[in-house]
Amino acid sequence: MRFQISMPALLCLLTIIVRAIQPQELSAGPLSPEESIKQMKFPKGLKVELVASEPQVVDPVAIAFDEDLKLWVVEMSDYPNGPGEGEKPKSRIKVLLDKDNDGHYETAHTFADELLFATGLQPWKGGVIVTLAGEVAWLKDTDGDFKADIHETWFTGFSQDNPQLRANHPTFGPDNWIYIANGLRGGKVIAVKPEWAKGAKPLDISGKDFRFDPITGKYEAITGTGQFGLTFDRLGNRFICSNRNPCMQVVIEDRYLKRNPHLAVKRPLHDVAPAGADSKIFPISRAWTTSNLHAGQFTAACGVTFHDGLGMGEEFAWNFYTCDPTGNLVHRTVPRYGPALITARPQRENVEFLASPDEWFRPVNLANGPDGALYIVDMYRAVIEHPRWVPVELKDRKDTLFGNDRGRIYRISDRSPSEVFQEIARARPVRKQDAGAIFEGTNGVPWQARTARRLSIEGQDVEATKQLIEKTLGKEPAAAVHPRDFGTRKIASLIATAAGTGVLNDDHLLTAFRSAHKLDEQKQYSVRSSEKSVVQTIRFSEPFLKKNGNLRSAVIQLVGQSARVRYQIALSLGEATIDEESLAALVEIAVLDAASEPHRIAVLSSVSGSELRLLEAVWARVEPERAWARPGMRELVSEVSQVIGARKVAEEVAAVRQLIAKSVELAPRANVEGGDELARRRFEMAAFRGLVSGGARPIDLVGQPPQETVSSMRLLFGSAAVLARSETPDKDVRLEALATLGTGYAQVQGQTSTLKQIFAEASDASLRSAALEGLARMRQDDLGTTLLKDWPKAGPAMRRELLNAFMATPAAAEVLAKEVLDERIAAADLTPAHRTRLFRVLKGEIRNSLQKALAEAAPEDRREVVARYQTSLKLKGDSQNGRKLFEKNCTICHRIGKLGVNVAPDISDSRTKTPAQLLEAILDPNKAIDANYFGYSLITTEGKIYAGIISAETANSVTLKLQEGKTITVLRSDIDELRNTGVSLMPVGQEKNLSEQQMADLISFIKNWRYLDGKTPLAPGAGS
Repeated sequence: MRFQISMPALLCLLTIIVRAIQPQELSAGPLSPEESIKQMKFPKGLKVELVASEPQVVDPVAIAFDEDLKLWVVEMSDYPNGPGEGEKPKSRIKVLLDKDNDGHYETAHTFADELLFATGLQPWKGGVIVTLAGEVAWLKDTDGDFKADIHETWFTGFSQDNPQLRANHPTFGPDNWIYIANGLRGGKVIAVKPEWAKGAKPLDISGKDFRFDPITGKYEAITGTGQFGLTFDRLGNRFICSNRNPCMQVVIEDRYLKRNPHLAVKRPLHDVAPAGADSKIFPISRAWTTSNLHAGQFTAACGVTFHDGLGMGEEFAWNFYTCDPTGNLVHRTVPRYGPALITARPQRENVEFLASPDEWFRPVNLANGPDGALYIVDMYRAVIEHPRWVPVELKDRKDTLFGNDRGRIYRISDRSPSEVFQEIARARPVRKQDAGAIFEGTNGVPWQARTARRLSIEGQDVEATKQLIEKTLGKEPAAAVHPRDFGTRKIASLIATAAGTGVLNDDHLLTAFRSAHKLDEQKQYSVRSSEKSVVQTIRFSEPFLKKNGNLRSAVIQLVGQSARVRYQIALSLGEATIDEESLAALVEIAVLDAASEPHRIAVLSSVSGSELRLLEAVWARVEPERAWARPGMRELVSEVSQVIGARKVAEEVAAVRQLIAKSVELAPRANVEGGDELARRRFEMAAFRGLVSGGARPIDLVGQPPQETVSSMRLLFGSAAVLARSETPDKDVRLEALATLGTGYAQVQGQTSTLKQIFAEASDASLRSAALEGLARMRQDDLGTTLLKDWPKAGPAMRRELLNAFMATPAAAEVLAKEVLDERIAAADLTPAHRTRLFRVLKGEIRNSLQKALAEAAPEDRREVVARYQTSLKLKGDSQNGRKLFEKNCTICHRIGKLGVNVAPDISDSRTKTPAQLLEAILDPNKAIDANYFGYSLITTEGKIYAGIISAETANSVTLKLQEGKTITVLRSDIDELRNTGVSLMPVGQEKNLSEQQMADLISFIKNWRYLDGKTPLAPGAGS
């Protein structure tokens, strides 16, 4: 069942701040900037100072400092609805000046106005790169009057189907590209700048973020998607955020995944900080969320920023900060760097980094300043929820625009901010002539180094950069960088600048890596700083690795440094030819870091085409060490085998089968349910399952193997059957065994009885599901009869699985069709995706009969149905019966309390929904639907059918979140059809399943479920 409650808007708008419609119950009126600062709670020892406020700044959503310390501000006065009919766009870009260097920007110039939905900017060549409605543009003032007289559109095609969810945060990256967060809505982007437009092709960025080279105009889709926020840490990792995800790490970039088209990755992103229901925030205002499940959690995360300055002291440096404007707070988490993944937790529980009881305080963005301080962008307004997402009765609230004449920017640091700023202004603002000096380390503020690098790239200052890099990384040993200097920030910046100006060459990199080796030997360095330089230097070496064997060897020699360095090596070696030396290094990384999924993916992305060699080498390492149970080993062999299976090269599949068979024959005949024998069998079964899940057909696995191979495989499957039936091993082992039997090879080995037994008798739903999946894959003649026996007692989730299984064979599909024709199975149970697949499988007269019957059972006109069911609103509902109806009809997509799963939007908090609204949402689910929840129908080349929403995309694969809350990842090469249905996952026609009284019962449960336990007091007049 599906109700439409929207996903958030640009400013992460999922929360209503006011408690009621009555004006006297609204938040207190606006405070002056000084009074608002007094309300803020933040760590002792830090100070907050006003940088700018109204009237100089109004509705700010993004800021940036340029090399002259001018402060650029994006004002989004279009919010929330954009210009009215006949009105001009209202977004502006301001340039603010601090003429007396006191840290307060008292002078404002309107650089550009009448812009539509401006969302972010990045200084570039004396002007700014700006993200606007549907485009990326460059604006510049050429005559010094602080007004843009150049407006060049560089890219167009970003989606505009939502007023707030738009491309944002153009950011100068560590590799000299400009990165842009998607905004969740995608688009088909194309270069239109004349010198870039020739031969340009539209680029689909659905499910991706975007980047471009501002020098060459090259552009590409990248791993994403970010909603409103984008930042980089000191290692060059990219981070984004969305409403419920305050900080997500981009684990692997799409360009690496593209190298191996047979590698499917479920989710290339990782939640650094706790997300969704696991997240916790502690507002000190009256923040009121529209969902009771979201209370005390992130609902509006935006502006994620990695703070790398020392303006607040070391305690607060190198941390992540995220805004939640609906909670009137800024959240801080302290990162912990693992082998590849980063996790972060708040340093203190129950206390936010900065929070305010002032309910007009709306921090929406953050920025690192030239003084090393953290800057806060405060949109400052009474209501930040977009009218599109609020209940009908609140859509015309008069206070929606209260505060659209206000806005503040604050600085938070550990010293008097004005003194720090004056010191920087006196010392030397970053200018082109100072770039070399800054690279040499006279100023340690990261913002200064980034700005100096940008200026060098903008001007393509080849000669100055060449002199500097030759001086630091020249060919002569005497001129080589000292090992300890390699661990400083300046080397990474210098190499990035040299790469961006075309100066960097093989010899510079070799010198740098030699210094890194010495650094590793002497151990006289900061590990964190060293890894930054080493990791980024490896990245910049990628274009040279294929041609320069010495450079490749130098990179490989760094394998012993650290797991984080190994991760980058595993990614970068894929840019070179995989020779024996490179393969040996990848095997070493695969074995050393097998427990790390990102390392395994990185190795597979690089080893494309040589997976069998990798698997044989890994097996040769594992066998003598008897390392079957080492963390990650089963996953490693399964994933490598899966890619081999996806390649569908018969000789490779046979080689893996023989590798498994040889291992089985070598195994001792011990108790398969425990000890080393169990570990070995699990290892072998994982490799076998990988082949099948990758796409190798069972017949390829059977083939005509030697008799000893057949004997070995019988032993393997005999062990799997014993493990599947046994109550001794834990459930994970039983599931592995069932999945092995379910590959289809078990049919040849006579083990189908085990699957039938567990499907019929097991009490655990996951064991029954695993057995059912195996039975469907075997395509036996009696499959339809087997499935039909289970239908009457099956719940909604199992029925969905049974329907999928019915599609496995024409005979089983015919059994299903007859049941539908005889009305023993309701036509409403068949989703559009099931019907499509069913008509593909069926032939002849029964196909025609079913088409006719389903056409006659087509849902009535929605308006007529809604009108007819209005009588249910007058009936007294039985909440307890409604609970049963919800569990039967709705839990495959929705969750209320502890019932069901949240695939579709959350509907548990119905306090702001009237019974009439709920009735319409149930009977007409497609009347208002968010694009994030459009249903997709996916049919594989093997005829498998899935229906769900897209939860992740990479260059090679698509991940669907299915209606039962499960996920499935499918290679694009294995997709026969992927179609956006344009409608909700919830099928139309619920009136077929619910009488008017039952509808009243269901609505009563949805409205009153929280009161049924007797613990929560029922508000006066709150339902039945």
